[in-house]
Amino acid sequence: MDERHTLNVQIIENGVDGRWDKKFIIIEGSEIRVKENRDSLMISFSIKLNHVEVLPNYGESYVTVTSEENSGGGDVEMQTKSNTVIRLKPLFSPTPIIYAFELKSQTEYDRWVSFIQNSKIIQEPKEEEEINYKSPSSYNEEPKSYNTHHGGKGWRHTLKKIAQKTGLVLGFLVYTVLLAALFGAMWIYYVGPIVTIDEMETTCYINSSEWGYITKGYYSVDFNVTYQIESGEILNNMMIQYCKGFLCTVGLDAQYQVSTNNTCYYDNKDTNYVYFFLYPMIDYRLTITFGICGSLFGVWIIFLIIVYV
Repeated sequence: MDERHTLNVQIIENGVDGRWDKKFIIIEGSEIRVKENRDSLMISFSIKLNHVEVLPNYGESYVTVTSEENSGGGDVEMQTKSNTVIRLKPLFSPTPIIYAFELKSQTEYDRWVSFIQNSKIIQEPKEEEEINYKSPSSYNEEPKSYNTHHGGKGWRHTLKKIAQKTGLVLGFLVYTVLLAALFGAMWIYYVGPIVTIDEMETTCYINSSEWGYITKGYYSVDFNVTYQIESGEILNNMMIQYCKGFLCTVGLDAQYQVSTNNTCYYDNKDTNYVYFFLYPMIDYRLTITFGICGSLFGVWIIFLIIVYV
């Protein structure tokens, strides 16, 4: 089922209904990818069809949605009967989220349901592995006296094991140094500049705003702002304001409206860096840093067990 459609889409996160937006839908294999429009290069989100649950319909109730401008660049044109809306719930999502798609007919709905059911992962039972009984290794070992009198194989084997152990220890030490260096570099050059900002308060005039998706539940609203720094110079810069959660962009748009003045802050060491609040950016950079180093630390633990156990 390889198809492309422009459909009305709604995201329901933590039980809160988002607005209906017109999106460009790409269905390839067992995956749905959603873009803001046909020409957009960025994927807003994707859904694995073999890891979703199709929620039951809500009967013959009606959905009332007014046409409004949306981020996809078109008006939302809702059908009236709710039985043309298919709701997909990811099975392994870290937060409760439901994706709703308005389809053109009940026939289209039934076709989607059938395709999703066929995309489910069917785990077939593995064939029972054959059990190969091997004789104990001690049965195959040559007596030490035999090794001693036949070329000294015993002590050569011992030296080989010592060399292998030494190589593992050296590899472990090198890995430890590299892991510590990576964490230190990320903390100094990635997290440090945000944590140690020399914050200065000013007032920003908002010229325009546009929101976008970053990754892992983080979004941004890009504000074009004009502000004055301590020296009296007036700057115009793009403020990339991070926030967390799908509905956070709606709150930012409502709180910081275009053509208004709002209290904002800039970095006295880098006056081009301006923001309304900083904690989502700090949280995002800490998440990335500990995510990368944490996964590598897991490998370090396995290495430690191999070397010393």
